[in-house]
Amino acid sequence: MDAGILSWEIVANRRRFGADLAEAAEKICTAVASGLARLGVPARFCPPNAIESGGRKISGASGYFEGTTLVYEGTVLIDFNLCDMAEVLRLPDAKEEVAITHRVTSLAAILERAPTIDDVQRALVASISDYFGFRVEGGAPSARELALAEELHAAEFGTDRFVLGEEK
Repeated sequence: MDAGILSWEIVANRRRFGADLAEAAEKICTAVASGLARLGVPARFCPPNAIESGGRKISGASGYFEGTTLVYEGTVLIDFNLCDMAEVLRLPDAKEEVAITHRVTSLAAILERAPTIDDVQRALVASISDYFGFRVEGGAPSARELALAEELHAAEFGTDRFVLGEEK
């Protein structure tokens, strides 16, 4: 992640998104692609979990069900350094680095200007809201939510084991 990549997440009751994860992915990614189209980006869902423009990936997503809850998250590549991405991904050879440069692009490259993260966020929120028929409300986390986040961070997500992908 860096400053030119928008990360988004949907956490909601799974019933509204379909019977299985593939159906949820199609619906959510189609809504995100529609939001990018509002910015002038010809985007489309590309199964199983990508959004492409002109055959090149501009967004990836994944998710899971936890009981009755759907957690689905993704990124939108607004304006980023592809060489940095290749380095972080630790691609083993130059062929793979060249392949990724032909497979991945950004909104800035497509639009010939970088939209602001706020503009991208507004377009996605409006499109997702319209697509699913619900209102998205912004706001600060509650004290209970902050306490739970801190607890999860200390117990799991903030540990070296989790961050570095080490076995238990």
